[in-house]
Amino acid sequence: AVDPSGSSTRVSYGVLNLTHRESHAEPAPLDPGQWYGVRIRLNEVAQRFEPGQRIRLALSSSYWPLIWPAPEPVELELDCAASVLRLPVRSPAESDERLRPFAEPTGTTPAPRSVLRRGESTVRLVHDVGSDTHEYEVVDDSGRVRLDDIGVVRETRAREHYVVTEGDPSSARGEVVTTTAVERDGWRVESITRTSLRVTASSFLLEAEMTARHNDEVVVSREWHSEIERDLV
Repeated sequence: AVDPSGSSTRVSYGVLNLTHRESHAEPAPLDPGQWYGVRIRLNEVAQRFEPGQRIRLALSSSYWPLIWPAPEPVELELDCAASVLRLPVRSPAESDERLRPFAEPTGTTPAPRSVLRRGESTVRLVHDVGSDTHEYEVVDDSGRVRLDDIGVVRETRAREHYVVTEGDPSSARGEVVTTTAVERDGWRVESITRTSLRVTASSFLLEAEMTARHNDEVVVSREWHSEIERDLV
């Protein structure tokens, strides 16, 4: 939805690996130069468009880092004359006047707590012009909070980091690191997990590790390594 001021809001989106255009169970490659009829379903959503707003449809062959890039750079051609956007429309009805309004929202009273360290939520986008590398980082830090009625202190910090170089799909990589800790009266337990994903033209390379500590002593530490074949993905 595009406002008269030019600002825009994403209403919905949909993705489709074109090799899965007929079946997810049996993907099929595309022949260069061949035209294909494809239907892409958007996620269900209810949206009221205000007078003066416009509906904008954006199409792209990539959606990094939500969608992993294809093994090779891709160029697509779209036949706009044969394309159509179908949106279901709910028209006003006389029965709308008899609809019961929503009640006031209810919720439990939050437990008393003290903030020992404030958290943060940040999103960082970096484009290195020299190497044409795009970097995307999300940090979600809950801070350090004490639940006063039971004396428990807890904190969680998650960091997502993704990198890709323009024109080189095999450079795509992502990593998520999450640290969670709980403590009270002389004891502390902490878990640290790390998951990373890299790619080659033929495989996904998945690595994960998990470490659990009790009072700074390692109780459990494990690692996983998997190579997943790319079957038209």
